[in-house]
Amino acid sequence: SELKHKVRQFREENLNSLTNEQVKAGLESRLTYRKQELELDEMYMDRYLRIISPRQLALLYRSEREFTKLLLERLHTSRK
Repeated sequence: SELKHKVRQFREENLNSLTNEQVKAGLESRLTYRKQELELDEMYMDRYLRIISPRQLALLYRSEREFTKLLLERLHTSRK
């Protein structure tokens, strides 16, 4: 979540107030954070696969996506 927060920070800045160098540095930081996120995914996948089968892990990932989608839908309908 810390990585996602750092990526989001750059996205929320007003690009018009930044120099090209600052924008480039921000893009490079974003890429670095995304690489770190991928490394974390790989690490956790390896750990999970020591305990559960690849099929179970795929089902876990699918369930997480479906659960997140359901929560967002409920949040959206509750705001109406």
